Amino acid sequence: MSRKIKEGALFIADAHLNENRDDFYKFLLFLKKLNPLPPQLFLLGDMFDLLSFKIDYTKKIFSKEIVLLRYLSKRVKIYYFEGNHDFVLKPIFKDIEVIPLKKQPALFFYEDKRILISHGDIFENLSYNLYSKIIRNEILLSVLNLIDRVFGFFISRKILKSQAKKEPCRKMENFKDFIKERLRRYEKCDLVIEGHHHQNRFFKEGEMEYVNLSSFACDRRVFEFRKGRIKEFDYDKNTVFGG
Repeated sequence: MSRKIKEGALFIADAHLNENRDDFYKFLLFLKKLNPLPPQLFLLGDMFDLLSFKIDYTKKIFSKEIVLLRYLSKRVKIYYFEGNHDFVLKPIFKDIEVIPLKKQPALFFYEDKRILISHGDIFENLSYNLYSKIIRNEILLSVLNLIDRVFGFFISRKILKSQAKKEPCRKMENFKDFIKERLRRYEKCDLVIEGHHHQNRFFKEGEMEYVNLSSFACDRRVFEFRKGRIKEFDYDKNTVFGG
């Protein structure tokens, strides 16, 4: 059965939730109270700086966000595209349609439009692809998790501390040229939607439209699907985030 994007669906990418960054949790609380709720919620990966079913520490420190996402998933259709910071998620979110890296880009339809969606770290070089396989190896993750537990979650704490120092608002030079090369490897479609690169760029390449969403960790932007296009979702950030 083909997947369809519904009018008013919301999109969020790269929230990079950390112990020192909780804006994504605040937005989920806002969403919980929203009336009406959106028909669909697309999470385009790296919503957490580190989360996996195989990493006990991350399930513990992000327990309130996990509970809230589970609550919302019973009321809103949620698609979660695994990223390079959040993977092996299906056992955590049983009512969410989790789309692992190997099934990205995923094909969706809106009327007669073909739309491909991914986190954005596909069609990379051999070294990155090898890294992606290693970090998703469940046997390796289980071993590392055991070591992590023995040493007071030293590994998880160190990774999260390192990730918290990264700048989510980076800009890539020659980004359009970089994407043009990658788009040649996509199957024919009308629209490509990705996260990962944090660029907030929209452009056309031939008959194909390309959208790279900004990082929610950078600017708290949420996007809405209307009439076959992606536009910024208008909400009062001051009310949500108390700023």
